[in-house]
Amino acid sequence: MLKRIIAVSSLLFAASSVNAGLINPTGNADGLNFSWSQQESDQLQTFDEQQGVAIAHQQVQVDYLLGSNLFVGDTLRGQQTGKNSPYLSAGSYSSHLIHFDPLGTSSGKETKQLIEFDSDIVAIILNGKKLNASDNIFGGTGANYETSTSRKWESNDFLTFTSSQSILVDRATVGRYWIDDARIITQSVSEPSSIALLGLGLLGLVGIRRKKI
Repeated sequence: MLKRIIAVSSLLFAASSVNAGLINPTGNADGLNFSWSQQESDQLQTFDEQQGVAIAHQQVQVDYLLGSNLFVGDTLRGQQTGKNSPYLSAGSYSSHLIHFDPLGTSSGKETKQLIEFDSDIVAIILNGKKLNASDNIFGGTGANYETSTSRKWESNDFLTFTSSQSILVDRATVGRYWIDDARIITQSVSEPSSIALLGLGLLGLVGIRRKKI
C-alpha cells in the first residue's frame, strides 16, 4: 500500500521550522487509465503497481540497474538509451510508477519532489519503449497505459538517486499532449513496497523527522 504523502508548502532557509501539510496518497495503479488526458493532475503522482513479481533472468530490460550503471548519488537524465541496457536478474521485484500529466492541454513542471520507498531501489526505467515492454509484467492489474512516443522521461527531465530507498525528482517538465512516466523497481519484502512523496527535497534538513506508517 502507498504511504502517506507529505507536501511541503514553504521552506525558509533562515529559519529552523518547515510548514507542511498532509495530502492523500495517489494510490494503486489497478484499473486506472494512464493514457494521455485520463489520469491528470497538476502535481506529480505516484502509484504502486505489481508487487512481488517473479522475474526470470533477462526477462525485463531496464535503463538503469543497481551496481551496473546506477549508484547512489547519480543524477539521471531522461533520454533514449542504447540497445545494451542491462536486464534484471532472476528474482522477485515490486514496481512503482511516477506519472505526470497536467490538467487539460497545458504544459507543466514539477521540481524538487522527494519520493521515499520502504525497500531498496534496484532498477529504473525511463525509456518509452522499455516502459511499454514492461507494462504487461509490472503494470497495474487492468490498467491501461499510453503507448505513443509521447510517454517517456525526456532529456529535460532529471532525477537523482539520493539513497537506497529514495529518489529526488529534480525536474519533470511536460509539454502539451505529453506524459512523463518513470518506473521504479524495488526488491520485494514481506509486505508490498510503497511510496511517500515529499515536496522540496528536504534531504539532511535538521529538525525533521520522517515517520513510516
